[in-house]
Amino acid sequence: MKFKIMIYKIIQNKRKKALKKCGNNVRISKNCHFQGNVECGDNVTVGVGAYFVSTGATIKIHDYVMFGPNVTIYSGDHPTDIVGKHICEITDKDKDNLGGGYDADVTIESGCWIGTRSIILKGVTVGRGSVIGAGAVVTRNIPAYSIYVGVPSAKNIPRFTESEIRKHENILRERNVPIQ
Repeated sequence: MKFKIMIYKIIQNKRKKALKKCGNNVRISKNCHFQGNVECGDNVTVGVGAYFVSTGATIKIHDYVMFGPNVTIYSGDHPTDIVGKHICEITDKDKDNLGGGYDADVTIESGCWIGTRSIILKGVTVGRGSVIGAGAVVTRNIPAYSIYVGVPSAKNIPRFTESEIRKHENILRERNVPIQ
């Protein structure tokens, strides 16, 4: 049993080294891929097959976030309006000459649950305590304590009323749990 625990810790440490910043009590499942500036807070669980790609921007994951299997996050995009070049020929220098804007931070705030096969694209902030349903494609900011579900046309459903949010956050503060 001790041998299995030791192997598990070695594998976890190897997976965490792919992150720019890694908090405490982070669990990363097998077959995950992290590229670029991916920062992870405390008490985060990343499901099997996650694929987080940060280009010139940063992917910031706050505390107490849970990812289901096969979640994808991209912080970049490609220009599609350059005449005389195929998209695969466009370089970072070309992007810079166009004034940038093709990369933007992605932030997952505290207490979120990101469902299986969700895709989160550049420039998105998922507000604290929100739930992203399985298979959702998130292209815009999600307000705190929302549930974002539905494929192909996802809808935002408030998770708590304003008074429930205040009560929820007061209880978290009493427990000394950070709210970001």
